[in-house]
Amino acid sequence: MAPIICFGLTGAILPASASATTKIEAVATVEVVHGFLNKYNVGLSFANANDCNAKIGQLNLVLQNLHAQGVTKGNKSITLSCEEIRSVTVR
Repeated sequence: MAPIICFGLTGAILPASASATTKIEAVATVEVVHGFLNKYNVGLSFANANDCNAKIGQLNLVLQNLHAQGVTKGNKSITLSCEEIRSVTVR
C-alpha cells in the first residue's frame, strides 16, 4: 500500500494502513415498548457462527425458564442472537 502524504505544520509523511476484522458476538434484543427494540452487546464473542448459535440456544432457554418461573419481572421480552460485527482499524 502506498503511503499517504500529509502536509501540515510539520510537513511530515505519515504512512497509513487499514485492516478489517469480522467477529461474531452475542447481542441481547429487548422490547422496551411493543414494537420498539433496543440492542445491547452482552460481552460474548465467538470464533464462528456455529459456536455462537450453540451457546445462545442454551442462554435463551435459561432466560425463558427464569421468565416462566416469575424471576424476571415485567413483560419485556429479551432475546439473545448472534450478529456479525465488522470493524475497520486505521493505523
